[in-house]
Amino acid sequence: INGLHELGVNFMVSVWSRFDEKTKFYQEMKTKGLLVPNSTWFDPWNPAAREQFFSYAKENHFDIFADYLWLDATEPEDYPHKDQQIYLGDGNAYWNTYSLQVSKAVYDGLGDIDKKRRIFSLTRSSFAGQQRYGATLWSGDILATWDSLRRQIAMSINYALSGMPTWSMDTGGFRRPYDNQYDSPDYALLLTRWFQFSVFTPIFRTHGLETDTELWNYGNETM
Repeated sequence: INGLHELGVNFMVSVWSRFDEKTKFYQEMKTKGLLVPNSTWFDPWNPAAREQFFSYAKENHFDIFADYLWLDATEPEDYPHKDQQIYLGDGNAYWNTYSLQVSKAVYDGLGDIDKKRRIFSLTRSSFAGQQRYGATLWSGDILATWDSLRRQIAMSINYALSGMPTWSMDTGGFRRPYDNQYDSPDYALLLTRWFQFSVFTPIFRTHGLETDTELWNYGNETM
């Protein structure tokens, strides 16, 4: 990480809000009653759970000089709070606010350590007001299709109009064609158009499932 910093590169770690049952993190969260009932996900509506979650992030990431966290699956994935009693009450009543509270956990924790630190998180979900916690949304595991690109354009505009300025997506699609993505003229054109749109979005990033997303893999003409 220090080597990256010397090159002027920041380092981000992907972190989920659930824990393998074999880990000490899960055992500690469960013993203290800080999990969403009947799940391996922590209950971010509980202030004590947020503090515990951040303590793990601090010890394992920030203390070794990681710069930011990639807060994945903050819908949360598979909706473990459905029909469950969370810290604030009925989990169904707080359906879409999980990501808001996870972002708050990181923001508050880092703010307590360093008031001058630039706080940034990348998250797969969001809720009204989440921008105050330094969180940027990306639009999830999207398909590499023209229709998906069309949807991203509309999404980026509507998201900004909601008052949250930082939005992102997987440029080129997360689920790309596996059989011929590197030599497909059709996909090369889609990727080119996607890059042209991404230049005008707040956060320009590319990401894909089981693929080499570096632009040079797609030939000189695409570059």
